[in-house]
Amino acid sequence: MSVPKARAVRARRERRLRLFAGYASLNGVGTAFVGDSLIEHAQWDRLTPHEPSRNFGISGDAARDVHDRAAQVLSVRPARIVLLAGTNDITHGTAEAAPDWLGRTLATWRALSPDVAIAVLAVPPRAAERADAVARLNCTLLETAQAAGAVFLDGAEVLALSDGGLDPRLTRDGLHLNAAGYRQWLEALTPGLRRLGVETGPRIAPEPRILAAEPMNDPEPGAQTTRSCGPTLLRASRTY
Repeated sequence: MSVPKARAVRARRERRLRLFAGYASLNGVGTAFVGDSLIEHAQWDRLTPHEPSRNFGISGDAARDVHDRAAQVLSVRPARIVLLAGTNDITHGTAEAAPDWLGRTLATWRALSPDVAIAVLAVPPRAAERADAVARLNCTLLETAQAAGAVFLDGAEVLALSDGGLDPRLTRDGLHLNAAGYRQWLEALTPGLRRLGVETGPRIAPEPRILAAEPMNDPEPGAQTTRSCGPTLLRASRTY
């Protein structure tokens, strides 16, 4: 990443952190959605219109970055936290460390707010050549979430084709979801989110606002297969 671009990324992240610092308290109700661009770009106030929410997504954040701001999430006193972390670790080459940083984040929340309900979302698919890496990461994230007493929601599989790659009908750039993608994802997550207490609703956001995203630097496709780590806590079928 060039120096000017790195400065722009840092400046944008600092703006997001200042925005978070100004969030009004949820006073023990509602949900904090935490993670990277897949969280940031979603309009959670429309996706979950029946209860208040706060969007703590920052484009480009890896699992360690999310951990660094874990305490700030609790400052708004949410009843629930929904976390997605690890997508950018695959690109950055830090996927092996991601479960440890996620575990530290969950431990921080448990220590500072024992009563908060927590759900960890499976990392959604991306290019087919990344399918194996995504599957391996989700296996370890599942284990980490369960060890911390958090719910693990694997609704991301409905976004994938048979080769494990992200369905091109559901994305605007091969990584970030379009409106149809968010609709599919939320429909798959709805049973698990409702068990957690999140009231999802019928109002789906229009096409998400286009935000600056990191370019994808995936390697050339290779002959890889997706491995499964067994049943997860939520499965959903495609609805085409």
